Amino acid sequence: MIMDDKYSDERLHMFIDDEMNSSDRAEVMEAISKDDNLSNRVCELIQLKDAVRLAYSEPPASSHENPQWSSSHNSSSYLNIAASILLLAVGTLAGWMLYPQLSGQYGDVVASAVQNQSDRIIVHISQADPAQFSNTLAYTEKFLEEHKNSDDQIDVVAHASGLNLMRADVSPLKQQIVALMDKYDNVHFIACAGAIKMYHQKNGVEPDIIRGVGTDTTAFDHIVGRLQSGGWKYIKAENLSEI
Repeated sequence: MIMDDKYSDERLHMFIDDEMNSSDRAEVMEAISKDDNLSNRVCELIQLKDAVRLAYSEPPASSHENPQWSSSHNSSSYLNIAASILLLAVGTLAGWMLYPQLSGQYGDVVASAVQNQSDRIIVHISQADPAQFSNTLAYTEKFLEEHKNSDDQIDVVAHASGLNLMRADVSPLKQQIVALMDKYDNVHFIACAGAIKMYHQKNGVEPDIIRGVGTDTTAFDHIVGRLQSGGWKYIKAENLSEI
């Protein structure tokens, strides 16, 4: 676990706001890819920051307010809105961060409950583990078979060494991924743009990503964006039980 002053909230805010030079940013990205606790902190900071921005982006209408109390009323409204959204954000992140602990204890029951509660699923894979690759594809295929005639969606997001699942030259499941994308419109495979960049920096060449896999966003941006849009459930690949 990486926990020191190098990754204080202040420094992570600089990372989120793109106020770091390229070498420092690459260092933080590498640390995030290796430390789940650090990645959770980054996602929490992003979501809370966006929640505050959202709270103040659309002030309540005041065309019929009494001028004698409108100022204090607006102030109170802003604070109430911000507090409500922050509470929602914290609740969402708390559930997200607690999910791995619960799923580790209850396995299939939790995975089944999550799928039943929501028809929009994010599966996040960050390890080059053949068993996780297999479980992820099995879970994805089962979801798609059960949601053929609906607008439900499943996203498979890979970053760090999980990128190998999406690499055409090394993925053991390339043909299955291509077949799923060709057959279903409600599945999306995303290879983290940050992980692709780090691979290029390390190896001097671009990774050969499977055709049709999205590469234009980072794993964190995609996951946080989905969660903020509402109705999405997040599952880490290592917490998927065998299907």
